[in-house]
Amino acid sequence: MKIFEGRFTVREFTFTALFDEKGRLLHLTFREEPEQRVLKRMARYFPGARIEEGAPLPWRSELQRVLQGYLEGRARELPFPVRFWGTPFEKRVWETISEIPYGEVRTYAWVAERLGKPGALRAVGRALAANPLPLFIPCHRIVARRGLGGFSQGLEIKRMLLELEGVLRQ
Repeated sequence: MKIFEGRFTVREFTFTALFDEKGRLLHLTFREEPEQRVLKRMARYFPGARIEEGAPLPWRSELQRVLQGYLEGRARELPFPVRFWGTPFEKRVWETISEIPYGEVRTYAWVAERLGKPGALRAVGRALAANPLPLFIPCHRIVARRGLGGFSQGLEIKRMLLELEGVLRQ
């Protein structure tokens, strides 16, 4: 299997995206390089996969257009094909948070309760930290009972996203 890597800029962010051979998004980061922990994790789920630079321009361009609409406040949806990968528990967490509407937030406890595991706050936090598709799986909409909580892309970006969605005041 080949995994295609592409970089592009939207607003002040340089994104790195990883796509499968069908053009589905596997991973997105607000950084110029995927982190080593992400690459190690991908190797477990996609053994033997090779990462090649230079994702086809139509994939990059369309993803850039979709993200630009969202980050400029013109779109609330992200219509782009994605491929979810992770443990069964992580996928359940991600499916649960994907139900949270634009402009709303929930707590880690809410997610754990929805999963029928009210004591699993740390496990929920780990699943959110492992999210390979921030924005598409809107983990920025999960906050701590008192405060913002964490975000794999950094608290500054989480704050900016919540301001964009009207949850926090600018």
